[in-house]
Amino acid sequence: MILTHIKKDYTQEQMDNSGLLSVFPVWQVDDFNLPELDFVKGETKGYPKRHHLDIRSDPGQTNDFCEQWIKQYKKIISEISDTQDQDLLVLLDQIWKDQFKNVYVNEEIEFTCDIPGFQMGIHFDNRNVVAVLIINLKDNLEGSTYFDQLDYTAPGKKHSGVFFLNHNNTTHSIDWQGQTDRWIGYHTLTIGDIERGNIDANTNTGR
Repeated sequence: MILTHIKKDYTQEQMDNSGLLSVFPVWQVDDFNLPELDFVKGETKGYPKRHHLDIRSDPGQTNDFCEQWIKQYKKIISEISDTQDQDLLVLLDQIWKDQFKNVYVNEEIEFTCDIPGFQMGIHFDNRNVVAVLIINLKDNLEGSTYFDQLDYTAPGKKHSGVFFLNHNNTTHSIDWQGQTDRWIGYHTLTIGDIERGNIDANTNTGR
């Protein structure tokens, strides 16, 4: 798994005016390799052109997939928490102090199918959301999550994607222009996961 912090170039004047808002908590994820599962489009999911993606594989294969996913997700959290980038460290401190490094990685992976024409306007996520990981389950090369303030589009290749912290400079949108369905895995960490992770860390119960 390869994690790349996405940055935007600024002039010195822009840096002086915007300060730490020029640091974006957005990372491209590549080589997030996973076992194969058998998926099929299911019921609609909150939006007219968004559906659940149902798993038809046996429980053993599904469990292996989820274990590999969560193992790599924990690695993402560790790499970001261990960063030596001083500007990013200050931003992380401003958002969550030292609590993010102990966030609990829950097992609530969502599998989503967006059909052609699916759109979601520019928004930031509700404040219960701490972080989001989005991974392509197949090649989705005709659109992806777009971060307008960063002017960055997440990759569409299978087993690639994006991880970001919910912040005022991570507004994003989706405009799926593909002729086939877009399949993604979507995994949200919440304030409850921050609380649980830090309780576990403080009581030595582990994660």
